Amino acid sequence: MARLARLAIDQQLHHLRHDAVDGRAIFGAPADRDDYRAALLEVSRQAEIAIHAYVLLPHGVRLLLTPRRGADLAPMMQRLGRRFVELHNRRHRTVGSPWAGRYKTGVLQKSPYLLAAMRHLELQPVWSGLATTPEAWQGSSFAHHAGSAFDPLVTDHPLFWELGNTPFERQLAYRRYCLTGSDNDEAGLRIDEATAKGWALGDADFIEQMSLQQARRLLPGQRGRPKLIRSL
Repeated sequence: MARLARLAIDQQLHHLRHDAVDGRAIFGAPADRDDYRAALLEVSRQAEIAIHAYVLLPHGVRLLLTPRRGADLAPMMQRLGRRFVELHNRRHRTVGSPWAGRYKTGVLQKSPYLLAAMRHLELQPVWSGLATTPEAWQGSSFAHHAGSAFDPLVTDHPLFWELGNTPFERQLAYRRYCLTGSDNDEAGLRIDEATAKGWALGDADFIEQMSLQQARRLLPGQRGRPKLIRSL
């Protein structure tokens, strides 16, 4: 069976996941995280791809982003990979790519999944036992959204701004939102599944709209536009 092309749709919200080779800590040193963020900042700006949230875990990366042009996502990741791998291998005196394979993407309907995806990414260090609080993990965008630090890599999504009229109101509302739920939140599990399988996640109208922009199936067993059911 032919491998599905990765989803990459103009001006839509994407969840991207890229895992390291099993057993290899790709961010074994704070400098590795700094290198990745610096490279991502440069290539994302060149490609006009907005990074809304991210988390750098020892064994992989998760990004929440919106490309101006979907076709620019793959070239951006290629440039990022070349730049980061060179720095990583030089620092750790290793050879070859530390990545396990291709990155994976899923396209998410902005509402209701933007905030759920942000929370799902930024609380991963706590849920994984890597940190006691999300602020304690220096490899994510939580500090930016919670108001304790400014992160030039992050472009706030318009829906995030709807949390309040001032930065303080938005940051407080987001902190409160992140304190609710659990590490087994249903929305997060759906986001992970859609990303792992390369699907779009949203309601029927959203899937219908996305099917007009992507020449591949968006859900299991579906090709192109959903079939219309006509009454007899």
